[in-house]
Order: sequence, then structure tokens, then C-alpha cells
Amino acid sequence: MYKPTEIDGTNLTITGVRFPALDTLDRTADAIGSNMFRGFLADAENAGQ
Repeated sequence: MYKPTEIDGTNLTITGVRFPALDTLDRTADAIGSNMFRGFLADAENAGQ
């Protein structure tokens, strides 16, 4: 089941976790996004078919 990660650039938070600076938040969000689907194999069940 997909649930979007809440990223708030104004309050510098990702799912409620506060970051000290915008560049740190951006780098962390990029790392989460790039690793989120590692090893994911689409099939009929998780592809929504």
C-alpha cells in the first residue's frame, strides 16, 4: 500500500521529523525517494491490476 511521505519545506519536516536546515531536508528527502523502491518488483497484485 502506497502512502505519500509528507514533506514540509516551510517547517523543515518530513513526516513530522524536524530538520535543522533546508539543504539537510532536501538531501534526506532525495535519499528516501531514491531508496524507497529498491528491490521492488511489480506484479499484478501491487501494480493495481
